[in-house]
Amino acid sequence: MQRSSSFFWQADDASSQGDSESLGLDFDDNANGIEYETPLSETTFLIPPRLVNYEPQSRTIIKRPPILTGRQVAVVQSSIRFQVVVWYVGEVDVRCGTVPMRFRVTLFWNEEKEKNRENNKASNGNGKVSKPFTWEMEGRQKASLKEMAISTIRQIDVPPLSILNAVSYEEIGQPDVSVVSERKKLMRWSCMYSAVLMQDNMRVDNFPHDQHDLVLKVGILAHRNPGKTWDRDKWVLQLATEKDSHGSTRVPYGLLVDQVSIPGFHYKKDSLGFRFIPTRFGSANQKADTCLEVKLTVFRDSGHYDKNIMPLMILLNIVAITCLPRH
Repeated sequence: MQRSSSFFWQADDASSQGDSESLGLDFDDNANGIEYETPLSETTFLIPPRLVNYEPQSRTIIKRPPILTGRQVAVVQSSIRFQVVVWYVGEVDVRCGTVPMRFRVTLFWNEEKEKNRENNKASNGNGKVSKPFTWEMEGRQKASLKEMAISTIRQIDVPPLSILNAVSYEEIGQPDVSVVSERKKLMRWSCMYSAVLMQDNMRVDNFPHDQHDLVLKVGILAHRNPGKTWDRDKWVLQLATEKDSHGSTRVPYGLLVDQVSIPGFHYKKDSLGFRFIPTRFGSANQKADTCLEVKLTVFRDSGHYDKNIMPLMILLNIVAITCLPRH
């Protein structure tokens, strides 16, 4: 007695094998000891197969279709979000191509929940950390949860910030680490810096009407290789959002405070720009990483030169020209 059975897929052993391998999945042909009826060659079936209790003389084993979970369909990427607030800009040195600057960098990230459950020794029954515990930085890459600053209760990884174009810098005070949201595992790290920043392409061809781009570059350089703590393929760099800052600043990802004045230069209000650019670090074989570029365009105050220096220079030129025919 001949039976007919059907499938949603074609009974092609070779193509099934190729599809399974391309998806990185491995299926046991006969994991449960169940045999399927031999389908007709080059036939597309429409309904599930019926089981048979006899062994055909020649059979083709049908591969089970892969079942993709949500984790296999799309990899959820984590992110490190930046907020930069500039508090002070000093005198621009166009000869040396440097400018002193004081700024606060704040990083936001969501700690991995699996790691929390393993290392959280200070949690009570509902997963919240009981008081009086506080986070304290240990170096640039670790923060420890301590009880009355006596013993370490819990330790987490902190993104190690790097100032890419700093000639020299110093930290003002201690970096601050806090939990913004226990439910979302939202962490916040913040530190104030005073730095001398190196500037590229400072030209004075149009002096005294020249303009310059004052640039601050910050990023995460350490442990960004595949499989490391801050793998660049998993932890992408982004700007902070309102959900991170909770309205602490007018612009969630940073700003230039209103009272900042730059000696000899002026700038347009709300002209501080933020963008991510490729870094020039690492080997050529690695995937290019990015860093945050904070840019402020400044214009030289030319009023003093236009009113005092330029008229005098014009007068001297006229005198020199009138003296030439006499000689």
